[in-house]
Amino acid sequence: MVIQESSLDTDFVRDITGGPTTVFVGSIDHQPLATSERLIVFHLTNVLNKGMKFGEAGMYQIIDLGTSDKLVKRGSATITIPNQSNRAQVFAIDLNGKRTAVVPFEYNENNDIVFTAETIATDRPNNLIYEITR
Repeated sequence: MVIQESSLDTDFVRDITGGPTTVFVGSIDHQPLATSERLIVFHLTNVLNKGMKFGEAGMYQIIDLGTSDKLVKRGSATITIPNQSNRAQVFAIDLNGKRTAVVPFEYNENNDIVFTAETIATDRPNNLIYEITR
């Protein structure tokens, strides 16, 4: 597999709330990000085992691993995806890759797709992954 580098506008991710966040965008159809018709977006916050204990506030020394139940920190980010289509859709994806909900989005003045990624959503199942078709 050949990995192609691509850069996106500096406004790609903005308005992050809830602490440290990682956002990853990749092409599902093996096309460059700028022309891909299917993108996957990971919106990741802190994920820990339930009951995990640390030796200090910085969480560097683990005292107890806790249980295998996962706790996801609440967080949100406004995500902007460059777009060339008028038929875009955004879906919430579960950890098995299944579409669980249609995510509302808007087009901005540049016809970009703009949506809010939320780890703990109020109007759809909680999720960390999105699929964008354009």
